[in-house]
Amino acid sequence: MKNYEKILFDLTLSIEAIENKIHDTIDRAEKGIQISSDVLTTIHINNDGFKNNKQGMEFFRVIKPKIHSWLIYYTKLFNIESERPKSINRIQIQYLNNYIQSLYVYFNEHQDFYSYYEKRAFIFNEEYFIKGKADIRLFPDSFHFFTDDQFSTNHDITVAHIMAYERLIVYLKKEIDKLDHNSNALIPQNFQK
Repeated sequence: MKNYEKILFDLTLSIEAIENKIHDTIDRAEKGIQISSDVLTTIHINNDGFKNNKQGMEFFRVIKPKIHSWLIYYTKLFNIESERPKSINRIQIQYLNNYIQSLYVYFNEHQDFYSYYEKRAFIFNEEYFIKGKADIRLFPDSFHFFTDDQFSTNHDITVAHIMAYERLIVYLKKEIDKLDHNSNALIPQNFQK
């Protein structure tokens, strides 16, 4: 697992670099998609098996979702910003709030698993995070595990979505705060509440 720690460390440095150096959000998202996709491909190619189930569960519960979450995050960010209305702040705020609500719908639809994950429970890890144990009755988030059961489990992508969506909500709320602050700055003080 040491090799994966280095991969995660390098990914973190790359993400920090693009977050600090690329100011245009769409350009940043494109670069983030490229970086996270490359790292995901690298770990897929190097995924030659695990010594035991514990290592496999750790990989699919922690390592792969951390990397995959950045790909999901930047892809969604690209889409959000590409479709963001070029309009007054109030319309943009409404658009961003609607997107936040759609992300919360995801959490509500996966409430049981989200609670399990947030509590750092381990009782169902073998069902959720062992490759080759595809079970549709566990309500997996993606059918990817049917097509590539050597690099997917029932819920690794669900964890990745949770991580990405939590990150997106923070981003969207910051954008709303900026828009809200800027709209108040444009109103003469005697008209502000």
